[in-house]
Amino acid sequence: MNEARLQQVLGKGYAIAAARVGSTFELYRPSAFDSVLEPINLIAASFKCGTAAYGNGFGFEKPDQHRDHYNNLLGDTRIMQKGDYLVSVQYGTWFVADMPSIKPALGVRCDRVLTVKRAGSAGTGCTTVGLSGYSGPVAANEADILIGWPASLMEVGGRARGNAGLPIDAGAPSVEIMMPALPDVMIEPADVIACDLGRRYIVKGAELSKFGWKIMAVEAVA
Repeated sequence: MNEARLQQVLGKGYAIAAARVGSTFELYRPSAFDSVLEPINLIAASFKCGTAAYGNGFGFEKPDQHRDHYNNLLGDTRIMQKGDYLVSVQYGTWFVADMPSIKPALGVRCDRVLTVKRAGSAGTGCTTVGLSGYSGPVAANEADILIGWPASLMEVGGRARGNAGLPIDAGAPSVEIMMPALPDVMIEPADVIACDLGRRYIVKGAELSKFGWKIMAVEAVA
């Protein structure tokens, strides 16, 4: 039995198991930079899938912990593709980060909805030295790169303290963001990320790997 045939057999087995112990999800496949979870991207309205903590097989011995954003996905790997979203009212939203050969799919739990923007400057048009207005980035001139993408966002490390060093200066938190990659869309340092809670983050670094985007950012605080 070759690898491709074995993958088909395993996918069928995962589907049978998911039908017995899994939950019902909607399966979406993004095709553009926006409208991620819109009907146009719906692949299956009743897709059976189960989740189990990453590194725990499918033993289901323990519940997810706060930082358990990676899970094994017990579902039909003949249908799922890398970058797909699984959405359930009861179990939340996940994206498929990897589809390794002869193994279950790897999922990442999404807790925020993000929009990625490319910063633009004020561009007053005044070129006289000493008389130029503000020419730094302004929100009104930001261009949307990705709109409304569910993603994993978690605070990591310490907080960057302000120069004043005041006791009430809590500092800006650093966060790690995981989200699928869309072909031909690049995320770059200094891009702005806005979340559904109204917070804004500045990208410090963006690593593109087989799992999608891993982004390090710092919250923009006044």
